[in-house]
Amino acid sequence: MSKIKSRPAWKPIRPLIATIGVPGKFPTNALGPILGPATRAIARAVQASEGVVAQSVLAASTLAAQGLADVRRGSTRHPISNYFIVIADSGERKSATKAIAFKEVRNREARLKAKCLEELSQEDKGAAVPVEVLHKSTIMWGDVSLDGILNSLAFGYPSPGIVTDEGGNFLGGLAMHADNVIRTISVLSEIHTTGELPPSNRAPGGRLGGRLGGRKIRLLLYLMLQPLLADKLFSNRQFWSQGIFSRFLCVRAPSLAGSRIYERNNSKQDPCVKKYHQQIRKLLRMQLRIGDAQ
Repeated sequence: MSKIKSRPAWKPIRPLIATIGVPGKFPTNALGPILGPATRAIARAVQASEGVVAQSVLAASTLAAQGLADVRRGSTRHPISNYFIVIADSGERKSATKAIAFKEVRNREARLKAKCLEELSQEDKGAAVPVEVLHKSTIMWGDVSLDGILNSLAFGYPSPGIVTDEGGNFLGGLAMHADNVIRTISVLSEIHTTGELPPSNRAPGGRLGGRLGGRKIRLLLYLMLQPLLADKLFSNRQFWSQGIFSRFLCVRAPSLAGSRIYERNNSKQDPCVKKYHQQIRKLLRMQLRIGDAQ
């Protein structure tokens, strides 16, 4: 009888899912001469992680610029719109950084609303604010359904954003309801890739199809999530199967809890933040280059 050869020792088992290590430092130097210094200045003033601040600054800049230009790769043009996720615990100053980064966007909304109200007739001015005014003057939406997104693109500001510092409101809202989630993901993916709606959502006979068929669309999506909700989102097979995560720039910020020392620091007076706000204001005042696709 021949001897049975002994098996070689098994190598240590490697997990299929990598463990998440300590988040690295965000490369703020790669943000350029305006966004980089502004990010660092806001982070110092608010005492927030530079990654959290950078996501808000990048998202606000994208919202201001996405309706003005595309990026060309070879002979193909693509939208510069982007989707962002920031993951941070409660108390990591997500709302505070968003308020500073999107300050000029909110100011622009106020000016658009005032202009729309001035154009109303005297009879309309005494009533509640019409839906048309809300659509035309709202640049940032929070908890909104897919139909609400499409209505905004068709009848309102043509280059809006979905921006929420409570990402659970959007993920748990109508847009991500079990009956709507696949359609919502499909539409968001198509808008990100082509800047247009999927064919099934722009039928010429529909109410919105006539407004959106062939029209360039620009949309920002910025979600701020706490770790437990983010873990639930990233374990969702429907999202993975649709490939939506490859369209997000994600940052998981380290916690600064217990390391902050109170300092009297006003970001409004910082020259880097002022320069950033001036640039965002300049972009928002420019004529949007969105219309029928050529």
